[in-house]
Amino acid sequence: MRYVLLVLNVLFALFLIQAGVNHAIHPDIYLKLIPSFIDPHMANITAYLAEVIIGVMMWMPNTRKMGQLLFAGLMISFLPLHIWDMFRVVPALGSPIAAVVRVVIQLLVIYLGFSLYHSRFNWIKR
Repeated sequence: MRYVLLVLNVLFALFLIQAGVNHAIHPDIYLKLIPSFIDPHMANITAYLAEVIIGVMMWMPNTRKMGQLLFAGLMISFLPLHIWDMFRVVPALGSPIAAVVRVVIQLLVIYLGFSLYHSRFNWIKR
């Protein structure tokens, strides 16, 4: 089980760092997801910084647990955007089915983030 947790932590950390960098390289992809009442450029920059910082925190032994908790929190903060997109007539990214799948995946990722945080295994030694 501890190796599964290790792999999950590494994958989520890499995913966050890659997604954060992608916010900077391809902001147009993400700007379509942001509702009109939110400043899209500020939201994109904030997501970029949060994802990279939290991803790095998940790598560091001294900040790993806090990074895991922040990861779950960040995924919760993105959930309303995915739900909002799911109820749009034409979703920002893909089809209506893809929007539903993104919400289900988001819920799974939130669960896995909290599972990492609450795991009782000290699977990486300092």
